[in-house]
Amino acid sequence: MAPSPGGSRQLVLPEVTSPPPGAASDPTGSGGRKPEGPVVWRRGDLEAAVTMGRQFGHLTRVRHVIIYSLSPFEQRAFPHYFSKGIPNVLRRTRACILRVAPPFVAFYLVYTWGTQEFEKSKRKNPAAYENDK
Repeated sequence: MAPSPGGSRQLVLPEVTSPPPGAASDPTGSGGRKPEGPVVWRRGDLEAAVTMGRQFGHLTRVRHVIIYSLSPFEQRAFPHYFSKGIPNVLRRTRACILRVAPPFVAFYLVYTWGTQEFEKSKRKNPAAYENDK
């Protein structure tokens, strides 16, 4: 080790001038070295670098937790959609219609009244101009 000017020690390795072991049999003539230029990441390499080789949801091992799952090919997406789903929507609508409808009706009446009053206030009163010539 050679001492550095700052007083701390720095490791200096000698340069290797001999060709690598597989250089003579290398058909490309590159001497076993990687090509010069930018590093090209393949999709698998980049994913492995980002996720550290694991998939989302399986990043660590969780002990004492049992997970059950069902294949999407073995389950029905819309079971009883028409036979039980639509009657259930109608039943729930009937149950809450008396709580929901009055505010909507009141809002509609106030809105239509306000719109009519606004249109009426934009017009001139014809009675005020009867005596004009």
